[in-house]
Amino acid sequence: MQRQAFRLQQGHDDLRADRLDPPASERLADIRVPTLVVMGDEDVEDIKHIAERLAEEIPGATRATIPAAAHLPNLERPEEFDRIVLGFLSGLSAPETGSRPA
Repeated sequence: MQRQAFRLQQGHDDLRADRLDPPASERLADIRVPTLVVMGDEDVEDIKHIAERLAEEIPGATRATIPAAAHLPNLERPEEFDRIVLGFLSGLSAPETGSRPA
């Protein structure tokens, strides 16, 4: 979808997609960053299955389902989305800054 949007703009007619080997979908267990998977409970079944797979295969992933939302929960239920995301972020520890004493 994004590739087509670029094609419609000037100066992007040379786009091509390189295939990853192995595909990213086979390397979910390699993800080593805190991950939040958010979906709306009224989204289509394919998206629900994808969210389930991400949450199951990414080590330590957190999954959240927003009620009364479909494919764009951040637009459909912005307050609930913000509450979930900000709660997730507030639970993360800050990385070391590496600052040295003066």
